Parts: sequence; C-alpha cells; structure tokens
Amino acid sequence: MDHPLVDYIGEIGDHEKSDFLSGAIGLLVPIDWPEPFGLVMIEAMACGTPVIAYNRGSVPEIIDEGLTGFIVEDETSAVAAVGRLPNLNREAIRKQFETRFTARLPRGLSQPDGISGATHPAS
Repeated sequence: MDHPLVDYIGEIGDHEKSDFLSGAIGLLVPIDWPEPFGLVMIEAMACGTPVIAYNRGSVPEIIDEGLTGFIVEDETSAVAAVGRLPNLNREAIRKQFETRFTARLPRGLSQPDGISGATHPAS
C-alpha cells in the first residue's frame, strides 16, 4: 500500500500487541462476514483502544456503542466514526474491558501458586 497516511505493518507477535494497540488512535475492523468471536476487538479494548467495526457477527455483543467504540454499517459510516474517536475515554474503555472480559474468582476463593484454573477456599 502506497499512501502517505497509511503504514502497512503486517502481522505482529503477541509480545508486540499491547504496545501497538495502545499507541493506536483506534482499531478498524471492516470484516464483512459474521465473525463468531472478535478477539482482536477485546485485545484492543484491553489496551484502552476504541474499536470501529461493521455490524456483523459478534460485533454488537462486544462493542458498547459510544463507550468502547462505534458499530457501523459501511465504509462511509466508518469514516465518519473516525472523527468521533477523540470523544471516547480510553480509561473507560479499559474499565469496561475489565468488567466484561476479565475472569474473577468468586469471593472466598483464591488461586494456588503455580496451578492454573484450580481454586480452593481462602484461608
């Protein structure tokens, strides 16, 4: 892609995602098929990065319109949504990620050191 306002990055590794997404103004997800689970949108919100995505598949279940991003119908509405990104609060996006997509142990349980997924009553 040869455009002065676009940098093609290509695929990035897991260890690079947090810095990359944190530095983005927003994440554009122009997927035009019914994506069953949009992990990349959740990864962006974990970094406080707002998402603009087409209203397909899991998008309405992941994005909170006007809080964590914007759900759009087409390219024209996606372009218009870019101008609204500065109105979103990145701290609020991160908080919504924590509320909706972070697992918490029930009160009174703690996870033993070195054992993933197992729990026992807290002492």
